[in-house]
This record gives sequence, C-alpha cells and structure tokens, in this order.
Amino acid sequence: MKISKVLAMYLPQFHRVKENDEWWGEGFTEWSTVRAAKPLYPGHEQPKQPLEYYDLLNKETMHKQADYMHQYGIDGMCFYHYYFENGKKILEKPAENLLKWTDIDMPFCFCWANESWVRSWSNISGNSWSELFEPEKGQNTETVLLKQNYGGKSEWKEHFYYLLPFFRDQRYVKKDGHPVFVIFAPNDVGHLKEMKDYWNELMGKENMPSIYFIGKGDTQEVLDGTLIHEPIEAWQAFREEIYQNAHGLYFFLNYDEVWERILKKNYIQKNVYLGGFVNFDSTPRRGKNGKVIYGGNPEKFKEYMIRLLLKAGWTESEYVFINAWNEWGEGMYLEPDERWGFQYLEALKAAREFVNDYGNIVETSWADNALIQNKDDKSLNFADQKSERYKGYWKILSRWLELNLQGKSICTYLEQESFCNIAIYGLGLLGKPLVDEMQNHSLRIAYGIDQDEYKGKKFDFPVYRLQETLPDVDIVIVTVEYVFDSIRQQLEEKNIYKIITLSELLDFAEGV
Repeated sequence: MKISKVLAMYLPQFHRVKENDEWWGEGFTEWSTVRAAKPLYPGHEQPKQPLEYYDLLNKETMHKQADYMHQYGIDGMCFYHYYFENGKKILEKPAENLLKWTDIDMPFCFCWANESWVRSWSNISGNSWSELFEPEKGQNTETVLLKQNYGGKSEWKEHFYYLLPFFRDQRYVKKDGHPVFVIFAPNDVGHLKEMKDYWNELMGKENMPSIYFIGKGDTQEVLDGTLIHEPIEAWQAFREEIYQNAHGLYFFLNYDEVWERILKKNYIQKNVYLGGFVNFDSTPRRGKNGKVIYGGNPEKFKEYMIRLLLKAGWTESEYVFINAWNEWGEGMYLEPDERWGFQYLEALKAAREFVNDYGNIVETSWADNALIQNKDDKSLNFADQKSERYKGYWKILSRWLELNLQGKSICTYLEQESFCNIAIYGLGLLGKPLVDEMQNHSLRIAYGIDQDEYKGKKFDFPVYRLQETLPDVDIVIVTVEYVFDSIRQQLEEKNIYKIITLSELLDFAEGV
C-alpha cells in the first residue's frame, strides 16, 4: 500500500501589513478576529485560545512550526499565495522569509488563492464589512479591495518569475521532481491551459522540470490532478439542510456526518488528492453568518484520519491535504490550544503511525475477505463499506498501538499468568500482528485456528479449522470478535473453556 504524504494548508495572516492596518484598523491580523469572537449559543466554545499568539515574521516562530510538523507527521505546508492584478501581492512575507531562512527545515508548496480580496470578515447579514472593525461603514462601501485579473503573457511571465526561486528551493514540495502548484479556483482562470503551457515553456527554458498543477474541482482535462478541498466539498452535498438549525446560524452540521460524507465519496478520475479537516467554525469572522461543524474531538479526528489515509493509500494518492495548520478564524487548526493542548497533533501522529504499521495488513485483510473484487477499484469498494466489523478492527489496533507506545505489552500479561501453550483464533488483520508480537517475546504459539486453509502455509506452527480436532492449550485468544459468541460456543463443545478476546487481553495488559 502506498503511504501518502500529509500537506497542511497554511494561512500566512499572522503578522501586520499596511493594507490590513488601512482596511481594518491598526494592528489587525487574524488574531484580531480570534480574540473578538463571541459564543452564539449554549455550549459554543468561543473564543478559541491558542497556547501562543505569534508573529509569522519572527524567525523563531517559523523554526518552532517546522519542528512541530516533523514531530507530529506533517510532510509539508501548503502556503496560501495571494497574487492579484498587476502583480499586487499581500501576506507574502512569511514565504519570502522562509526562502531566505534556509536553515528552517519546512517543506512547502503554494496554493494560489486566486480570488479577489473582498471585505469578507462580516458578521452582519446582508453586509460585506465587519461590524467589529468597521462599524461606521455603510452599504455603499467598496467591497473589492484587491481585484483578481489574470492578464496575458506579460503578466503571466511576471508571476512565473516571482515563483521561480521558490520552485528551485530544495524544500519546495515536488512530485517526481515536478514542483507542486495548487490553484484554488482554476475555473476562474479564463486562459488556464494557455497559462499552464506558457509557464511550463518557461520552466523548460530555465532547465527546470514542468510544474505539477493541481486544481480544486474537475479540471483534469487541463491540469494534472484534482484537490478535494474539505470540508467544503462534503458540505455541498447537504444542500438545503445546512440552512436549518436551532441556533439561527447559516450553517450547523454534525462532525461525524460530514466526515462520513468525505469517506464514502467515490472518484472515478485519476490523480485525485483527498482532503480532510480538523474542525470548522467561521463565526469569529462571520458571526451569525458563520458556519459551524460541531461535535469534533481529537479521538474522532484520529479515527477519521486513519480511514482517510488508508483510502488515500489504496488509491495510490501521493498527497492528503489537511485543512488546516492555522486557520484560527475558521476553527481549522492543528496548532495547540488551551482546551486540547497538543492532542490534535498527537492524533495525527498516531493515525500516521497506525497506517505505517498496519496499512498493508489492513489491505491484505480486505483482499483476503473478498471485500475488494477489483484491485483497480479499491477506493469504490472501501468507500461503500459501512461495516461495523472493520471499524471495530481499527479501534482495537489503534488502542493496541497506544498501549505499546506507553511501554506496555499484552505479552507481559500472558507471561505473568504463565500461559505457555497458546492458540490464536483468527490469523488475519488482528491475528498476524498478534503472532509477530508474541514471537518477538518468545511466547510459544501451539497452533492457530482459521477457516482459510491457505493460511496454514504462512506460519511456522500448525493451523486448524474449527471443525477439526483441536489439541489442548492453556488459553485461546480470539481476534475475530464480531462472531465471538458463536466461536466460544463451538470451542466449548470441544471442551476448551479458557477463551479470551483480544479486547479483553488489552484490558488486562493495560492494568499490568
């Protein structure tokens, strides 16, 4: 199974710029909206409090973020790139500084946020200015602050040569040597193919490989790949139901429902790059016009990320995009806060470790159980499976991994209880790592029990079917828990009564 890289969307809005001072007031940054947020309904957790209010122009801040990304399993930051008519740029300094600060190990790429810059911080219905930061403005206030206009070849060339030093940087994210460049709204670019071809022509003249273009939406006839930008893609499927909620908000959806939509969605085109999200609450920016996805927590995020990474790996998707590293004004952030600390980062790390350790076993198990009929259609079969059986498997494996990370082992419990003659029922998804762990501790496995005869060829101990005569053992560990009652009954009919599930074994090991 291919192990996907994780790229986190990155908002470079946490430093002062003269435009924001002019438009919103002295010292305005994203932190201004975060600090001013108000709870809008009972239980609404606002304002969000970061562990640290930082300035992205501070080199130590960038160093710290780079350390976090490596520590917690993020392969690169996808910086929003704001480039407008006549080459006007805004919020460009963090990326430009990073280019100069070559000692900061922060792999990165760009997502061109190619929309006009408007007065979109509003929390007043029908208005586009901000009640908090422009109370004196009226309906006739100019709403377009920076206009997006793509121009022709001369403008494209200027933009290209601004980007070229970034593409040359060794830290810039490259797919098979090709710099990755994401366009947020590719369908807005009137001459997209012409611009893409011209940029690649210029890359050739600079002795550089062509750019790998990824776009949001169905643009594969022109671009190289498609970004599934979540949770936006998922919530579009909810249609009118998003407008109906008890709190008068524009949008109010359940975290689990949104994630399930993300995970069950199928894509027939190639080179699709899946997306996930941490949380979402844009009321700091929009007030009652905001959108809220409620009910998230780090444990849920970990489980959904495991499933997303497995799906991405099985579809051989090289990148998974996470929304986001630091979208504090929309509640999408992996960075530590006062409530959860580092738990969301730890959840991402645990999800990645789970997939790295067990992804191939999961894939093999699905294939062994005929859940994948066509290897080229893995994503379709995966997305359609709503089986509680496999959700249960993931939860057990995740708990097992956490136990090992705490320095505890199920083998310690087995040794303390003097179980020297052990049988394992079920040698698939959970049975194989159990065998590996026990053999690493020199515990004797007397035999295995499995209904698939061919599995007897995979192990250095005998494997029986349940219908056969079974030798006496100290204990039988059952990994196939979804039919445990039936298995126990059949084992007891063979006068085998010392039976334990893997979950129960984890319970005992946790107490050791």
